[in-house]
Amino acid sequence: MPVFYDDQNSVMGKYETPGFPWCRYDSRSFVWEDAFYNGNYCAVHSSAQGKRGYMEYVVQFLNSFKADKSHFNAFEVEIDGMRLHDYFEFENQQVGTTPEGFEKHTVSLLYPMKNARVRVCTLLDGSSFLVRWLEIENTGNMPFTVTGLFPMAGIIYPETPGNTFSAEHLRPKTQVGSFLDNYYLGEGEFYWQDLPKATLKFGYERGLFNPPMYVLKNDVSCQLTMIHIETSMMTQAEFTRGGDYYYARHVTNADYVHFKVGADKRSVCRVIKPGDSVVSPKIHIGQIYGDLDTCVNEFNEHLRLSVIPKRNQPLRYPVSYNAAGIGNCQVNKKPLMDQVDIAAQVGAEMFIIDAGWFGSTDKVWASVRGDWFENELLENGLIDVFDYARSKGMMCGLWMEAEGMDYSSKLASEHPEWFIRAYGRNMPTLNLLIPEAEEYVYNSICGIIDKYKLDLFRIDGGLKEPSEELINGVIEGSSWLYFEKLYAIFERVRQKYPHLYFENCSGGGGRSDLGMMRRFDWMQATDNFAPVSQIRTVYGMTLALAPEQVLSLGGCMKHQTDADFLSRALIFGGSVEVCAIADRLDRLSLYCLGAWKQALKLYREELRPIIGVSRIYHHTPLERYMEKGQWLVLELASPDKDKSFVGLFRLEGAETDEYRLYPKGISPAKTYGVYSDNGRESVEVSGLSLIRDGYPIRLPGKLTSEIIIITAINI
Repeated sequence: MPVFYDDQNSVMGKYETPGFPWCRYDSRSFVWEDAFYNGNYCAVHSSAQGKRGYMEYVVQFLNSFKADKSHFNAFEVEIDGMRLHDYFEFENQQVGTTPEGFEKHTVSLLYPMKNARVRVCTLLDGSSFLVRWLEIENTGNMPFTVTGLFPMAGIIYPETPGNTFSAEHLRPKTQVGSFLDNYYLGEGEFYWQDLPKATLKFGYERGLFNPPMYVLKNDVSCQLTMIHIETSMMTQAEFTRGGDYYYARHVTNADYVHFKVGADKRSVCRVIKPGDSVVSPKIHIGQIYGDLDTCVNEFNEHLRLSVIPKRNQPLRYPVSYNAAGIGNCQVNKKPLMDQVDIAAQVGAEMFIIDAGWFGSTDKVWASVRGDWFENELLENGLIDVFDYARSKGMMCGLWMEAEGMDYSSKLASEHPEWFIRAYGRNMPTLNLLIPEAEEYVYNSICGIIDKYKLDLFRIDGGLKEPSEELINGVIEGSSWLYFEKLYAIFERVRQKYPHLYFENCSGGGGRSDLGMMRRFDWMQATDNFAPVSQIRTVYGMTLALAPEQVLSLGGCMKHQTDADFLSRALIFGGSVEVCAIADRLDRLSLYCLGAWKQALKLYREELRPIIGVSRIYHHTPLERYMEKGQWLVLELASPDKDKSFVGLFRLEGAETDEYRLYPKGISPAKTYGVYSDNGRESVEVSGLSLIRDGYPIRLPGKLTSEIIIITAINI
């Protein structure tokens, strides 16, 4: 992972190129290069070929390539409404090593006109992705306000001038892939759209119910650029296709794509006091040749190296049972005891109590968020419920919307000044910028962990909209600082309880960004518990997160599919969470119980051993939620190609009853046993035959399913 710094003059022929700072970052075959030139820090070269640039090319690119000059900048910072450019001074560059052994590169730039220092930080972890962020310091004696922030930007895919002219309709068409919707129950719907000769902007009115992830490709190459924005505040991404070669290519712009990614202005506006500094959201970026799954699997390796928290538990991915489905009301002890009995019969390893355990019984639980004491119906019986679950061999977890403070809660009546505000109104969320409120959240979390000896903490809700504070005459966006405080709380909690499981939920799949997922073991994919929606959501969300980070929660739906489809739809994530499949054990049919036991047995014995290292393959086209699906086929395979676990789901629109499976995670040089869960039978097949001829699957009706497990045979 060499990083190159050169300010020496370079001579090519009789021409001498003056030296300037020039940095190269190698992430396997992905190369990214920056240069400090004429008062700007510029993005000058990227390649998925492993091809490195050279100084003469950099000079030619910066001086001769016809593009919007602001598009050369490698980042964009705006202070007090002024975008910083042209007058930066280069201070120094440093290379260090993080405690994890990764290489960190820092370039320090000074902008005297605004008394601002910007440190450009780049992390290389040995994967195909690098991480970029900014540190902005106030070096003056007066406050200033950061009013715009894009930690990474630049030109990619620039056209190389030469004899390559072709008509407009023959030239590459660039597409941007992103999640379609950022609202509740819209998680996981990924789609492609054409990038016009204009700017395509992604900006949101609220926090996302999907990861802020973008993929760029064109229709003549398999080169992909994947970008993730690591933050829980509102994000913004802009992609521009520049160039006009339709009429007079020899005198106008060459073709190129420009991007800039960062945070929405309403979140960014932040006052920085003299001597203080702030850290921007991190940007994860990589360029790879291959299909989308190739890129996804490379990114998953990066996540496992640099983002996913290191685990201390002997059982990494427990099968859980969540009692949430017994009703949207205040709960008492008897129904919870009944749910423990069902959980034990299913084979759960963790019993989780969800909402409804806290606050006054005069109101439903949603109206008393913030009052983290047991409701009167429980008669202080949660300890008894958890003891009962432990007597049956299960660990225990508890739900809490730790940041919540509803208007009707006792806490709100005692501390009305603790509400966070937006657009002149209170929001039902605690203001973590108030030290006392911040400590209340931390102490409340630790309090229930200690009181109930929890094995798992499950968070929900939290801030999803822009918030603001009036500070010294400036309406300051507080989301940036809010999430810094929230991240710090969970870093403290994780340090205090290193063996605890941390489960992220926010109305289902909200706050699924890497900012939260750096602090949590997995997240609930969606609140849409219908089995077709569950598997569709997992299918899409595993494009942006590693499979072990995605939790399926369901089981209480009484319609749509058979019991096998329902149970199988839940087992393709890092943690399986069954939800209230009956109200009492004596009302649970043996057929339903058998389907759940079999699906969870396959998960524990076949899928769980490989889930944390698995490669993933999305065999079927991306799902459009407003259309009937055809077949959905998802494969998880061990990196050594010894095991492949495949789920096949026939959806509502599939008119044919046969699908031919061509496994992607196996080797042509090995022989495999192929197990069909529907038939409970196995056959021996060569890997070459499976890859070449496929394996036929027949499902007799819509909304039915199959599990195929392919295991290498040692011969």
